[in-house]
This record gives sequence, C-alpha cells and structure tokens, in this order.
Amino acid sequence: MFRTRRLVLKALWLCNAFAGLFYKCYLFFARGVDVSLLADLNVWQRRNLRLGRNVTVRRGCIIDAPGGSAITLGDGVTIKENVHLLTYGGPGIAVGARTTVNSFCILYGHGGLTIGRDCLIAPMCVFIPANHVFDDTRVPISRQGVKCKGIRVGDNCWLGTKVTVLDGITIGDNCVIGAGAVVTHDIPPDSIAVGVPARVVKTRGEGIDHGGHGAHGGCTERKEVFPEFSAVTMR
Repeated sequence: MFRTRRLVLKALWLCNAFAGLFYKCYLFFARGVDVSLLADLNVWQRRNLRLGRNVTVRRGCIIDAPGGSAITLGDGVTIKENVHLLTYGGPGIAVGARTTVNSFCILYGHGGLTIGRDCLIAPMCVFIPANHVFDDTRVPISRQGVKCKGIRVGDNCWLGTKVTVLDGITIGDNCVIGAGAVVTHDIPPDSIAVGVPARVVKTRGEGIDHGGHGAHGGCTERKEVFPEFSAVTMR
C-alpha cells in the first residue's frame, strides 16, 4: 500500500513537471515570456496567471495563486532569482509594465498588492498586505485570523534593499524609499522617505531647474545606467 502510494505521488510529480515544461516552452515561443526551467510555476493555476509579453522570471522563483486569486505581470516585467509571489487566496498581485523585482523579495497578496509601472524593487524587500489579529490573549494568535486592507505602490518608484511595506499603505508615484525602511503610513507622491518607521525627508525635484540645467547651472553630467536596468527603464 505504501509503495503504491509512493509510485502514484511520483507519477503525479512527473506529470506536473512535464506539463510545466511544456507550458514554459509555450510561453517562451508564443508570448516571449522567459520563465526559468528552475522556477516553480504551477501549471494547474495557469488561468490565474496573466503574463504580458517579454516577461522574465528567473530561477528559484515561486509563483502561487490558488483559488480565485490572480497574479498579473505586465509587459517587460523582470522577476529576479528566488522571488516569492504568494497570494494565499487573496485578491492577488499585480506588477506594472517594465518593473524589476530583484532577488529574494517576498510579495504577498492576502489583501491585494499593486506595484505600478517602471518601478525598481531592490533585493529582499517584503510586502505584507495583511495583519494577524491578536486581541484575545486566551487564543493563540495563529487561530485569530487576519485583517487585510491591501498595498498600493505607484508608478516610477524605487525601493531600496530590505524595505518592508505593511498592510494598508499607499506609496505615491515617483517615490524613493531608503534601504531598510519600514513603511507604516502612506507616503505622498514625489517623496523621499527613510527610517524606521519611514518618514519623508525631502520632496523630489526641489532645487532643480527644469529648463535643462542643474540647480547650480551648467550642463548636468550624463552617466551610464547599469545594463541590467537599461533594458527595462529606457524603453
């Protein structure tokens, strides 16, 4: 009995592996979607995956959207190595066109997570659109459920390494969040925010002459962008 069960489980695993391989080949040749053969993409959830063109998903990624959840990746999105996109049956996760999510980030979708277009998400950022209920000290926290409001990150934002964004937060367009910040309240558009908890220290664009010169006059220096970003940000 035990041996039969093991054989059945192994056969199911092989079926899933081959189905995933064919699905990844289909995505690559039909839609230009480059999903690593070492990425964990559940082929049985393909109806919940909405992938734009020229999407790249690197090795070690886990993409899981059970039930009625959905994961949407816009055109030109890049998901680097070992990123987790996990909806846990919530509304889901949506990442806008040309956004790059770097290695070891964790994106949850309990209450819904939306990241806008042309964003740069540095390594090890965490987005948690949920909070555990812990009011009753007589009941284990794990049994009290969760509250979910959702997270929204606007277009053209840069989040530094190890930024944590908590539930119910909106980060406006064109924001920069410093490395290691914990975002516990809304950040207005065009803001630079740092610290724990994150606080706005500056507004982007202050002191800049938009007539073509820098704040101190003369020509501004043009520097080369990193090649890995240029393909995404310069389109």
